[in-house]
Amino acid sequence: MQLSTMTKPKRHSSKERQRVPTRSCVGCGERTEQRELVRIVLGPDGGLLPDLGGGAFGRGAWVHVSPSCFKKAAQRGFARSFRTAVDCDLPVLFALLADGADRRIAGLLSAAVSARHAATGADAAKDAVIGGKSELCIVARDAAATATLDYVQRCIADGRAIAWGTKQILGLACGRDEIAIVALLDNRLGREIRRAEMISRLGGMSAQPMEDR
Repeated sequence: MQLSTMTKPKRHSSKERQRVPTRSCVGCGERTEQRELVRIVLGPDGGLLPDLGGGAFGRGAWVHVSPSCFKKAAQRGFARSFRTAVDCDLPVLFALLADGADRRIAGLLSAAVSARHAATGADAAKDAVIGGKSELCIVARDAAATATLDYVQRCIADGRAIAWGTKQILGLACGRDEIAIVALLDNRLGREIRRAEMISRLGGMSAQPMEDR
């Protein structure tokens, strides 16, 4: 179920853009909003490590969540940014990014449930969406029937739905056995989970030839 490829990015107002910090991608060189990039740091052993929270100590390099930008960064961008030769194994780095992003999503979902900022399960999620309280719907990838429901389709059309994990994985993150859908009620958490899901998908993208990106 390729739900996440159907979402439409939200547009930010001019005031929002002024408040958001910007960084330059070490791959393509374009300066853009920091939240559209991922931070990579140089580990003590010389290896590259993802810093999804953006707060790890040391010099960091920012890259678009794009295989093509990561390829350019591996060729020269990382070395230029860290001012040293860097041996970048992209498949390993992509795997670390995907693993870290999935763990971050699970942690954010757990926090959302604990703070009562999430509606878990079909009935609760439907009520949240219809009541205008949902900021983002997360649908399990093996919940194809749920993705066809009218209210979920409206979320997809509005760019307020992503697909992530399985019903079991989604359930574990929310303290349940299995869940097909979760509706987030907090805009900040929704934005962070959306960003982490984009990073998670890099793992799947990395299996495709870089020249096709």
